[in-house]
This record gives sequence, structure tokens and C-alpha cells, in this order.
Amino acid sequence: VGGITASLNTMASSLEGAPAKREELPLELDDRDIDWSASGSWRRMRVKVSSYKLAKWGVEPKVDTFEHTSTMLLAPKPFARGGMRYAFALVEEASGHRLVAKAYAFKDEAFKSL
Repeated sequence: VGGITASLNTMASSLEGAPAKREELPLELDDRDIDWSASGSWRRMRVKVSSYKLAKWGVEPKVDTFEHTSTMLLAPKPFARGGMRYAFALVEEASGHRLVAKAYAFKDEAFKSL
């Protein structure tokens, strides 16, 4: 609960005095079906992957963190856009796992900290 409260407080403070309309990144969507077989030609990046597992719940919750470095392949264009982010197709090169990477759709810094 404390983490959720801290996140909401951070979001609220980052929006104080925020402009009514944010400047969006002008990315063109790829409206075709994702061609996973073309991932070999996508942008190749070495990234640190972190995942979290709630190991103990209660007054003093415990979260286990798992991290590893991996090579990812990122599609050149996003396939969708939500209220705050663009969604890109992503493949972990070693495992072939198909994933989704999200990037903020705004140029300003306020939303990047959420």
C-alpha cells in the first residue's frame, strides 16, 4: 500500500501546474499485423531486464528482484498508442520471447518520471 501511495503522490506532484495539453511525440503507427519473422532486421539493443515478485505480503512486505542483461530486438514503429504511451513489438533474441515495450508519448519530462 505504501508503494501505491508513494506512486500516486509522485504522479500528483508531477502534474501540478502541468499544461492542459501536452506536446506529443509525432510517431507514425504501423497498422499492419506484427511480422515477428522480420525481427532480425529490427533495432538490436543490450538492455538490463528487471522483474519483481512479491515474496511476502503484510505489514513488512518483501519483494524479490530478478535482473539479467539481454539483447532485445525492437520494431521500428509502434503498433499501438494508449492514453500515455506507444507500444512497440519487442523480441528477446536469446529466447525468442515476444514482448511489448512501451514508450511515453509526450516530449515533456513530467510523465517520464511516473
